[in-house]
Amino acid sequence: DAILPPERKNFKVPSGVSINFVNSELVAELSKIYKISRGRELRSKIDCFNVQEYAFAPIIRKIVSYARRLIKKTNGSNFSCIPEMLISIWEIYKENTTENFPDNLKIPLLTTMNKLRNSDELYFGKEYSDGQIMDNLYSHIDNSVFLANKETLGLANENIDEIRDFFIWLGVSQFPRIKLKELK
Repeated sequence: DAILPPERKNFKVPSGVSINFVNSELVAELSKIYKISRGRELRSKIDCFNVQEYAFAPIIRKIVSYARRLIKKTNGSNFSCIPEMLISIWEIYKENTTENFPDNLKIPLLTTMNKLRNSDELYFGKEYSDGQIMDNLYSHIDNSVFLANKETLGLANENIDEIRDFFIWLGVSQFPRIKLKELK
């Protein structure tokens, strides 16, 4: 299956992720021939070639699945794929900040203890501007719930506030999560 490239900026996916984008120049030529400007219209014109319209959710799922496979292959001992995965998702996020993160997708992230946890289990710690409160609340209870710093995660050159918003989009929390427990 080939995918039409995003209409805005292209992004880099990790080298082992199998995603085939249609060449941008070919898309431009086909758009001229058919006198259309939208990817959806072009997709319908070339439907017989099984070309899919760009959507960021399936691409993010493929990137995360690839990272999980690499981690599993090393029995959880090598997390070097996490920064590469995050850089790809970061590039996608910067182009789609108004869209919600895909449902039921858990992103593996590194903690300050260099452990792997899902994004929806993590909090911002003292490494982030508004994480000091959570650090004070939780550090003496469970120090493995804090997101690693942006340098460890491969995003050293990015703005810390934009990075915080990105991690919130991924499911990291800046406040305690409310969990309901039924008492009998």
